[in-house]
Amino acid sequence: MEELFISELKSNLHVKAIFESYPIEDIVTKNILCRNVLIPYYKFEYNLIKEFPEIDKTTLEIDYNKAIRIARLASNWKKSLKLIRLYPNVRLKVGLCLLDEHKAFKNIILPFDHVFYDTHLPPNAIGCLCSFEFVDDDINTLPENLPIIEDMFKFHVAKY
Repeated sequence: MEELFISELKSNLHVKAIFESYPIEDIVTKNILCRNVLIPYYKFEYNLIKEFPEIDKTTLEIDYNKAIRIARLASNWKKSLKLIRLYPNVRLKVGLCLLDEHKAFKNIILPFDHVFYDTHLPPNAIGCLCSFEFVDDDINTLPENLPIIEDMFKFHVAKY
């Protein structure tokens, strides 16, 4: 597994915040990773539920997937910064997102350092699969009346 992804999984504060209410310290390195290899969800769930049967399985799966997603997006962001001269703008992608309200974010293209991305990279919510890509396409203006993102989801995956 790639080193940058593993590093983000271990150190990204947004990932750590997901698990701060769980009854185990350092849940990522002790339960999500084994010798720097990602443990599949079913093993992760089995190990935690065995030790802490009171943990809600549905919430656990949501949190596991969100942590993996944030770490992957943050590592992709950091890798893409190396090509910023070629691809200086960022396009939001909502093609796989399950949330209809996030369709309004589709194809927003702004400079990579635009202040909008400090709270919307990517748009985020439970069930959200929005993403982004670095492009050399022309920027466009932000549409009016974009959906409100809940405060707990207002962040940039790679800034912490």
